[in-house]
Formats: sequence, C-alpha cells, structure tokens
Amino acid sequence: MSELKKIGEGIHYSAASQSVLEVTRTKVEPDAINNYGGGSNEWANWGADNDYPQQLVDLVTKDPTSMGNMEFKIKAHYGGGPMLYKAVPDGKNMVIEPLLREQYTEIDDFFWEIDVENLMQGTITDFEWWGRCHVEYIPNKGRNDIVSIARQKTLDIRKAKLNPKTGQLPGYYLSGNWPQPKSHERVLIPAFDRRNPFQYQKAIYEHTVPSVDKLYYTTPSWHSKTSWLEVAIRIPKWILSNMENAVNIKYHIEIPDKYFKDLYPRTRYKTDEEMYAAREAAEEELKGKIIDALSGVENVSKTFFTKFATDENGNVLPGWKINVIDNKLNDEAWLKADQIAASRVTTADGVPPSLTGLVIANTASGSASDVREQFNYYMQLKSVIPRQTTLEWFYFIKRFKKWPKDIHLGHKQIILQTLDQNKSGTTSSGDPTPTTDKKP
Repeated sequence: MSELKKIGEGIHYSAASQSVLEVTRTKVEPDAINNYGGGSNEWANWGADNDYPQQLVDLVTKDPTSMGNMEFKIKAHYGGGPMLYKAVPDGKNMVIEPLLREQYTEIDDFFWEIDVENLMQGTITDFEWWGRCHVEYIPNKGRNDIVSIARQKTLDIRKAKLNPKTGQLPGYYLSGNWPQPKSHERVLIPAFDRRNPFQYQKAIYEHTVPSVDKLYYTTPSWHSKTSWLEVAIRIPKWILSNMENAVNIKYHIEIPDKYFKDLYPRTRYKTDEEMYAAREAAEEELKGKIIDALSGVENVSKTFFTKFATDENGNVLPGWKINVIDNKLNDEAWLKADQIAASRVTTADGVPPSLTGLVIANTASGSASDVREQFNYYMQLKSVIPRQTTLEWFYFIKRFKKWPKDIHLGHKQIILQTLDQNKSGTTSSGDPTPTTDKKP
C-alpha cells in the first residue's frame, strides 16, 4: 500500500517524510495535459478546464506589482507610436529617415481604414500577455487584394484541433463565452495562409514567437510567476482580516473591586439595590474620567499616579494598575514574504523595479543614471523580438499590395538622455538629438 495519502487534487501527504507533495505542471504548462488536443471538443483546450487565460487575468489584476509591470511592458512596446521610415545608407551605417504618411496616399488610406494606432495597441497588449497576437485578414470581393485587417482578441480564441493526417491547423474558434460556449455562441474562422492569401472571405493568422515545447498555446516566460502571484495576493487579505477582526486595545486598567466597596459601604444604604446602583454609577463615572485623562492629543505623555497598600506582613494589597498593551501586528513575516513575492514577480516579468517605481525593502533605489541605462537597455534589447512579431502584418500587406520595398513600419523609439545632452531628458528615433544631429 502506498504511503502517499491524497488530500486534494494533485496534492498528496507522505507520513514517512511528513511532506506535502503538489504536482503543479498543469498550472505552469496549462495545455500540458491536452497538448495534442485530446477530449471530445472540436477545439484544443487552453488549460485543464479551458479557462486558463481568464483565470490568469483575474490573478494578475489583483496584484499591483504585476499590473504595473504589464502596463510598463505594453507602453514600452508601443513607444512613441507607429512611424513610417526608410533606412538610408550612410557610410558603413544605416540612418533612419522618417516619412510622412501623407506622402503615400495608399498607405495612409489603409492605415485610416484599419485604425492603425488602436490596432497596434490591441495586438501589443495581446502579445505582452500571451506571447502572440491574432490578426484577421479580409480580402475584397474579387479575391485579389487585402482590403482590411482587424485584431481578434487572443483571450477569445481557441485553436481547432490539428488535422491528424496533414498536421495542418484548420482554423480558430472565436467566442466570448469560453470555456464551454454553445454552438451558436462560437464561430470557426479559417487559418490564414500567407502563400494563398485570398482563398477565404476572411481568415486569422497567429503572429507569435515559437514555443520551446507547446503545440497549441505558447506560454510566455513571465507566466512562471503564477505561484508567487498566489502568495502576493494572499498577504493583503491576511493583513486586512487582521485589521478587521483584531481588537485595538492600548491600555488594560485594573481597578480593585474593594475600591468601590470601601467608598460605598452597605451601612450607608437602606437596601442592597441602592448600594449596587451607587457603586455602578460611581464605576461608570470613574471609567469616563480615566478615558478622558488618557485620550486625545492634549494628554500625550501625561503622568498617571496610583497608590497601593500593604498588609501587616508587607504583602502588596490589590491596587490600581495601568498596563500598556503592545499592539504590534504580528505581520513582519508576511511583509517579508510580500517583498520576496514582489521580487520574484518582477524577475519573471523581466522589468527592473526602478522602471515601474517599485520599492523593495533592503535594496538600493538606484540613481537616475541607473534608471536611464536600465530603460535604454530594455528598449534596445528586450523590445526587438516583440516589435518584430507585432509588425509582421505590415510586411504581409506590403507584399500583397506591392508597396515600395524600401518603406518600413516601426515604432518611435524613446531614449532617455542626461540633461546636459537634452534639457527635456528624452528624445525619440526620427527626432534630432544634440549628440547626433550635426546638420545646421
């Protein structure tokens, strides 16, 4: 008989080693159990229950560190916005020559048709979240030109199962009611073939970075932080619960019962009821005076005198006592865990903390020059492949429409500079800079 005792889905307890073992492969690799499209549905599930993307969004949006990193990555990817340009030889180097859209009427009209800024913001958001984006290509009625394209939200897409004979992808199921939409709540849109671009009324192409091990759904490296996300979002819940349920007591004041008995002896009253009523009234009045004496800003550090007596043997008789209660929240360990979780999340996201304003305890804030170098490093290295991927649609269209080959689409690159180079502290590609522009 196995020593492991199942205590939950994927969780077992070992009495011999006093360990809890949890298998988390389906969280880290959400389509691992369905990597070849198993199951009775017509699509390949994205995650064990086909709801992985929405669950991840719900998890990330609860963590301010993660949301701050995602916002930075999306904005950094977009940069200063789309820009047409030519790469002009200048000796051994290539110089970027910005172009005005208005100079190229056909391109300008197409950009207006597709609402290029919003299209790019949407595809960039999808890519930064999922490592891929989906563009729908729409030909004209004559099927000899692509007249429009549109972004389809990756969150709303599931891939049809691969053809077992050819290995080809038939298309993409589109729905707003995953994980289990009814037949009238989903539609199958064919996969776009860039070598035969006009065969369908409309078709979807997935622009993505190749996955090291996935067949259907790529998993960006930052998804490795999900376990730390679960830690991070539990810490504020614990602290809030502590605040809501804890009793905030500053002083414990002990008043001897004999004090009221001596002040209000039975001999002074006709009945027991009169005696108890007098003692109770005196007790309430005294409590009020003590609270007034110890509360408020005018009573800070006020001295409070008490007196006690001793019996014939020198033993202290019960007297007044004011005990100060140390009411520190026992959350130091949780706060340390919060800092560790934030650092792990930031590491997975690949965004230096200084770029998002994240402050992690016991770490240096970094100088302005550090921030500038980290930002420029991020923009010049980590943005290359993402931008190349989300701009593929332009180069598809350029080839289909036979636009000039020397025209390119890119992003205005934001570059941080020192104030002695540029009083504004920033410049962007295509703009003159004090250090590179020597023309009069």
